[in-house]
Amino acid sequence: MSSTRFLSFTAVGAVLMTASLAIAQVRPPYPPPPSRDQVNQAQQKVNQARAAVTKAQNAYTAAVTKLRAAFEAGAEWKAAAEALKKAQADFEAARQPVLEKLRATDAWKKAEAANKAAEAEVEKLKADNAPMEQILPAATKAMECGSAITKMEGDACNNDPACADAKKRLVEANAKLAELRKKFEESIRGDPTVEQARNDISKAEADVKEAEKALRDAQAQYAQQYAQWQQQCRQIDQQYAEQRRREREQDWRRRR
Repeated sequence: MSSTRFLSFTAVGAVLMTASLAIAQVRPPYPPPPSRDQVNQAQQKVNQARAAVTKAQNAYTAAVTKLRAAFEAGAEWKAAAEALKKAQADFEAARQPVLEKLRATDAWKKAEAANKAAEAEVEKLKADNAPMEQILPAATKAMECGSAITKMEGDACNNDPACADAKKRLVEANAKLAELRKKFEESIRGDPTVEQARNDISKAEADVKEAEKALRDAQAQYAQQYAQWQQQCRQIDQQYAEQRRREREQDWRRRR
């Protein structure tokens, strides 16, 4: 056999070996990853259920607002609201001279000075970034000083006949309006529109809980499937690495 022919066979062998190694160097493809379709669909159902809750709540609010407007347009509510407005004005008018007289006394001036000093101390401690162990006692003292002033003002009004009477009428006016609010709340319990809205809210909230549970289940299932897929990919990598090792070893032996 001539040297030329021998070199030709050698070259062909080298090409075939190179091609074989090139093929072996191509890693097998991974399997397709798990689909997130179930998770996405479950999330969409959660969003829809939450939107239904909002819609039902808005319908309830609209129904109650409409009924409240009609109720407050009635003569009884208007009279009570007007009585409260007058009672507030009367109380302020009766209270003002009492407070002016009180604030001229040495006792009130002393209490007011103590209150301002206590509040200033709290602000100073905060500005200095003092620990809470120092701020809390100072804040407590400031609250006590403020409460003392409030009590002095209340006692002064209670001891003045005109102010005390105006305060009593204000309390009564507030109580009347509170009674009417309670009456309104009781009146709408049997309204079909309100009851339907309440039922819709309850059903929508139950649907949200069910949809959220389904989403959690779908997410858990996807996480498990994804972990299995990752394990499969690692096994493919390991098998490929082992195959490459064996091929390199075989190639080394052929070259010896």
